[in-house]
Amino acid sequence: SNLDRLGRNARHLAKLRNWAEDTGVKLVVISPPLQWPPEPNDLASPIIWDVLARLAEYELNAIKQRSAATRAYLSEHGFLVGKPPFGFRVVPLDDHKTLEPDPTLVPYVIGMADRYLRGESLTAICEWLDAEGVRPPAWEAWSKLKAGKRGPEPIWSQKSVSQILRNPALIGRRKQGKTTLTFPGILDVAKFRRLQIALDTNPRRRGAVSSEPAMLTGVIVCALCGRVMHKRNSITRRKDGSKYVYPIYRCDGTPREPSTCRNTVKRADIEG
Repeated sequence: SNLDRLGRNARHLAKLRNWAEDTGVKLVVISPPLQWPPEPNDLASPIIWDVLARLAEYELNAIKQRSAATRAYLSEHGFLVGKPPFGFRVVPLDDHKTLEPDPTLVPYVIGMADRYLRGESLTAICEWLDAEGVRPPAWEAWSKLKAGKRGPEPIWSQKSVSQILRNPALIGRRKQGKTTLTFPGILDVAKFRRLQIALDTNPRRRGAVSSEPAMLTGVIVCALCGRVMHKRNSITRRKDGSKYVYPIYRCDGTPREPSTCRNTVKRADIEG
């Protein structure tokens, strides 16, 4: 609809114009009314394309500079910049915004910390969160994708849990080299320090494994697409609001080759 939506800068736009000529594609812009390739005797259109491409590039750079300056100003004055970390929500404070613990997520943040301090693995914590129906940080971005472009619904990963447990936001500090924002935390400083020591000294920190691997771990593959299947917990919600959790193998694939069929089988059935 607009020329500045065709490319990030004049160089990209020139490359797109060359591609259009080479492949016989016509580019039509609504505002301003332009087309490429131009008519054989049209001398004005190429000049207009070049000038407007440079203006669009200049405006993009100006927007980036204004955004960076705004973020720097907010950080320097102790105002909120960016999205809230897991366990927190954005709330107004005077003439700006800040963070506070989210009451619906605080029990799970505390539960994650307590379970890890008791010696549970990151994998076990992931399975607990999945069984509780807690949405992982990746869920929001996944939910905004169009239905046809969505892969399997995201589940908790060891990396996500580790990042949350290491985040100084748990004690009310947002840091970008230095503390840029203070707000009420979820954990006290002493508990947070114990948690960091436990994470740093865990011999399995490069990839925690479950203390009770499923029988067919590394063996079972999907009958529909041939990808790797992993043990998971499936949740069924009854009419009375209660949950029923039963163990399954689900077709997840790998990060480089994720599954799209989401095939599942009950672990009891297939192991039997």
